[in-house]
Amino acid sequence: MNELLLQKIKNLSEADWQQLLGKIEQSLLLKKLAQKFREWNSEPLKTKTLVLAVYGKQDMLHYTIAENRFYKLRKKLYEIFLQSSKTQSSHKLAQEEMAKEFCKQLMDKGEIAQAAKALETLEQQCFSNNIFELLPEISDMRIQAAQALNRFSETKKMYSKFEEATELYIALSKQKLLARRIYEVNVQQGIGATQSYFKQMDIIARTHKNYPRFRLIYNFVAAYYKAGSGGKNSQIKSYAIARHFAAATKIMNSNPNIPIISFSADFQQKQQFKIKELEAIFLFKQLRFKEAAAMLNELLKSAVNNTHNNKKMLNEILITNTIHANILAQDSQTAFATVQHYFSFLRDNNYASRIPRAFCELANVASTLHILPKNFDAKSILKNINLFIDQCKKQQLKELETAATFLKAQTLLLVEKKIEARKIFETDDVKAHFKNKEIQLLFYAALYAILNKNYTQKAALIKQFKKAKYSFSSSEDTMVLTWIECAITKYFH
Repeated sequence: MNELLLQKIKNLSEADWQQLLGKIEQSLLLKKLAQKFREWNSEPLKTKTLVLAVYGKQDMLHYTIAENRFYKLRKKLYEIFLQSSKTQSSHKLAQEEMAKEFCKQLMDKGEIAQAAKALETLEQQCFSNNIFELLPEISDMRIQAAQALNRFSETKKMYSKFEEATELYIALSKQKLLARRIYEVNVQQGIGATQSYFKQMDIIARTHKNYPRFRLIYNFVAAYYKAGSGGKNSQIKSYAIARHFAAATKIMNSNPNIPIISFSADFQQKQQFKIKELEAIFLFKQLRFKEAAAMLNELLKSAVNNTHNNKKMLNEILITNTIHANILAQDSQTAFATVQHYFSFLRDNNYASRIPRAFCELANVASTLHILPKNFDAKSILKNINLFIDQCKKQQLKELETAATFLKAQTLLLVEKKIEARKIFETDDVKAHFKNKEIQLLFYAALYAILNKNYTQKAALIKQFKKAKYSFSSSEDTMVLTWIECAITKYFH
């Protein structure tokens, strides 16, 4: 870091140097440190030299305290330097990436010995922190430097490191590919269709067990998508999710500098966001819907408003999970508002083909909570539900097709088209959609009472509802139970 800051600050133009001084003029210690970097002409620049320049001569005990303060001061100067720099790419580069660029500059200037030493340290750091994205190039540069210095006796070990770096980079790329596929398949077909991909991720993690990043990726991705799962075979047991979550957090706590999927300057910030999102989904699975909704609402707000540069965290999974949590927390106002964020997200990203799915979520909020909001365009909503059903048929997504058909019937019932709704509810496919027999019987008991306007069965339905509440096992069951609970409140006296 000393060499990096030295190079960057000495290369500043006079105008940029004055701009940096303006940023730190309130701190005498920061000015001392920056000026020491600016004025330094000897090599190498040692940490002790800088500590003494900033804090003065210290005895051994006080020197240790001063050195710890120095590291914090240097980090602050580095951050201020990035903010004041006119080079926009500086904002996007992680410390290791900047160190790699610094080594390139040394090589270009012919300072090969200094570059070789810096590259050795950087390679060790990247292996230690599992930053496989940078390793092949760094290992290659080490060999180039050794050959330029005619240190051929050292290259044998370097070749082995280069080969290992390449293998790790390829393995990481495979993990990333599998994670992307899991996201897409989960959205389109449900978690049950992703199991072969998880098995491949597990094999990669076992193969490279000496590098915890692979095990971290596997457990984090498994916990994240299984917690927010849907579709066929979606009843992932909560203890399985808890096991993945615990394994991922244990690795992260033990190795805070190891990235998960992506390595970037702000990867730790992204990972903290994802951990909070995963925690919220886990609360959801534990049926703590209000707590889950509150946490997801806060995360979504920070993504939509780009708080702490979080807009990049906005995606369909976050939005739809937030919608569902608010439905089950029976917060219709926030659920409807979140649906509008869904429409905005799809339009902003030119996802026209996904718009019917957003209409399905709008219908889901209204029909599950039995609330007919103002400007509820039933004709347009039903048209888009039909479009989504057609999309499912073309892609042979039978489970999603049946779920959308069930939603269509619920929407028809909401807008008082009871005859059409009844026909759909009585089809074999829709009846088979229920995974819990007891909840199925309760649903149809409430449904037929509504269709026949027999609103005197409240006590019996409440008794059945309380019993069924303890027998459900999937997120689909919770939605149906919420529909039943809201129906009892709305229709029965």
